Amino acid sequence: MLLAVLFPRGSFGCDHFLWSSAFGDFDTAVVRGGYSFSFFLSFFLSFFVSFHSLFFFFFFFFFFFFSLLFLFLRYSAQMQSIRPSLHGRSLPM
Repeated sequence: MLLAVLFPRGSFGCDHFLWSSAFGDFDTAVVRGGYSFSFFLSFFLSFFVSFHSLFFFFFFFFFFFFSLLFLFLRYSAQMQSIRPSLHGRSLPM
C-alpha cells in the first residue's frame, strides 16, 4: 500500500511492478528500449514485495529457536551449579 502511494502506476515507466513476479518486468524493459532505471527499480521492488515475508519468517524462526536454546542452556547450567558434585564431595545436609 505504501509502495503504491510512493510509486503510483506509471511512475518511472513501470506499470505493474507491484503485481509482477521477481522476473516479470524483464520483457517490459526490453520492449521499452533496454535496461533502464525503471527496470532495476521494478525488479528490486517486486523481488522485495514477493519475498520479504519469507525473509521475516526465517528471521523470526531462527531468533525464536536460538533464544529458546539459550534459555535451555542457561537453565541447565544453573541446574549443574546447584547439583551436588560427583567427585566424592557432597553438599552438607
